[in-house]
Amino acid sequence: MSGDTGGRVGVFWFVESAPGQRVLLLHRCQPCDVEAYGDMLTCPHGHYQLWENWRRRLSAPPPVQRLVREHEYEEWPRGRVVFDTARQRFIVFGDGQVYRHRLHDAVATAFGLPTEGTRFLRDAHYANSLPLSGGRHGGHVEVLGDDGMGNGGHRA
Repeated sequence: MSGDTGGRVGVFWFVESAPGQRVLLLHRCQPCDVEAYGDMLTCPHGHYQLWENWRRRLSAPPPVQRLVREHEYEEWPRGRVVFDTARQRFIVFGDGQVYRHRLHDAVATAFGLPTEGTRFLRDAHYANSLPLSGGRHGGHVEVLGDDGMGNGGHRA
């Protein structure tokens, strides 16, 4: 968002394709679609809107289709990446499981967030979710998502 970071804003979920097999399902907002919300730049697309769009689309990859058809959008740990224009840094708001399971590095990498200055905060808004299985380790995370309003669905 700032000229030197190259990071993106958007929304994400951590889902399990099988017990212990984590998938970071994400939507990175196109820079031209970012909107201001106070001092924050955010993606205008909400979790529900994206999930339902993916659910209806037959062009989404089979893993995404299966995951969104079998579950509701609020069941899995989720979060949002925003950019704070006043402090020139990214903030990741998410379910506490993102941090308990040490998955924040996967979010930072997938969204291209800088290692210095990015803040990771728990947000109670995202707390109602299924528990992720496995221990408290990041481990391998498959990344699936899109770079538009549900119009991609490629491996990120």
